[in-house]
Amino acid sequence: MEQKYGDKLILTDFWAEYLAKSQKCRYNIALGAYRSSKSTFNILAFAFYLNTLDFEGLHLALASSSSVAQTIVADGSGFGLSYIFLEKYKTGKYKDLDCAYITNAKGIKQTLLFLGGSKVSDFQRFRGFSIDGIIMEEADLLHQNTINEAAGRTWASKKPFYALSSNPCSEKVPYRQWIKQIQENTPEMVNFIRASIYDNPSLSPKRINEIVSSYDPNSLFFKKFILGLDCLAEGLIYRLEDKNFIDNINPTHYQDYIISVDVGQTKSATAMICMGRNIISKTLDVLYELRHRNNDNMSSIYTSA
Repeated sequence: MEQKYGDKLILTDFWAEYLAKSQKCRYNIALGAYRSSKSTFNILAFAFYLNTLDFEGLHLALASSSSVAQTIVADGSGFGLSYIFLEKYKTGKYKDLDCAYITNAKGIKQTLLFLGGSKVSDFQRFRGFSIDGIIMEEADLLHQNTINEAAGRTWASKKPFYALSSNPCSEKVPYRQWIKQIQENTPEMVNFIRASIYDNPSLSPKRINEIVSSYDPNSLFFKKFILGLDCLAEGLIYRLEDKNFIDNINPTHYQDYIISVDVGQTKSATAMICMGRNIISKTLDVLYELRHRNNDNMSSIYTSA
């Protein structure tokens, strides 16, 4: 027999405090390490919000793609909204968009749209909608246009609500910049928590120790994805193969060289290019170029507008 949601969920003081604050705060941000339970409890906070509404609402679930939004928010490996609401959760379509229809504890229908938000034009799919609540997964991967549009879609709502979850990232990514402004101007509206792998209540100390012991505690990976800290990739070394890529280039033809490296915004791509000023042909030549995808699960390489 399948376990019920309440039988699977383990609640600690750490996450209970976050959930309690979410009932009073408009902006709820869970930022943390891999397997820190940030998505599980952000989804639960959003479910609490949906259950309190005494009017029919239209809501958004945003992630890098609509399929990822459904996988995390609806399913969530057994901790998604479909497991919380059970028979009160139905899938369907809203204006040709994938959605869920949820009947809350007051018997009032809530409509939740699943949309992607990592591409420059994704915001157009919900532009003009009057939205009540928004849950964002992979918030660090969402495009600036998506963040801008989402920030304004709830202004007409009777009870606006945001639940955001992300891995550690630069404070310069769009959603962090947006939340930073809100924290500075209306801190009482923000519920922010930073979680590490140690905050996952379902992992035993033995299992956590097995995971932690596999990584160098001084490494960038350990600090970001075990401890949940925002770390810049300073000192990161690219190990190149022991070969010369420009053997066919005559160095006597070139007087000046320009080498440029763009390490990419968030998890997009790293681009490198080497150019030389050819004093023989009086041209600027591209001698070598390289493009390396930083995140293999991206549908396409991100290019800034």
